[in-house]
Amino acid sequence: MAAAKRSSLAGVTILQLLESKFFSKFSEEQKIAISKRDIFHMVKDGEYLLRKGDSRKCLIVLMKGEVNAVNDKGKVVNRQIAGSVIGEISFLTKYPRTCSVVANGDVFVMELDEETIEQFDDSLILLIKDILIKVLVERLTEMDKIKARKKNKKISNAKKKERKKLKAKINKKRRKNDWIL
Repeated sequence: MAAAKRSSLAGVTILQLLESKFFSKFSEEQKIAISKRDIFHMVKDGEYLLRKGDSRKCLIVLMKGEVNAVNDKGKVVNRQIAGSVIGEISFLTKYPRTCSVVANGDVFVMELDEETIEQFDDSLILLIKDILIKVLVERLTEMDKIKARKKNKKISNAKKKERKKLKAKINKKRRKNDWIL
């Protein structure tokens, strides 16, 4: 996000943005401490927040706006809205990014890297870790549901093919039997 502009977004203060779901468990003191950090960025429509294969170790909290995760061909594979955490898996596992993320309109983000998080007090670090665990569990649950839907669709398609073959076999026998009369 080298091209990202550091500023507030249309008169909205960082403290107002800290009222989002992500920060619901933060105390007012923790919100104020975070708001004083130079970790908030505005990203213009169409700019990349993350690129596939990127090894930069950070996670992003989408404070305002919407982003699209896109594959190599630019096809949107996922959409995230304000309050979403982006890039947490690569941040935690140290694996390269698996897709690119592009701003869909102007967005405002909070970018956290290990160095920044280590500067927070212990209670804030634990809180961020708890939130990340919750986000990961939600992601895994979401992926399991998608996997189950795909599996059910495959089973359904296989059953349709079986029924079609069976009908064809029955019709073939019927035609054969029609000649026997």
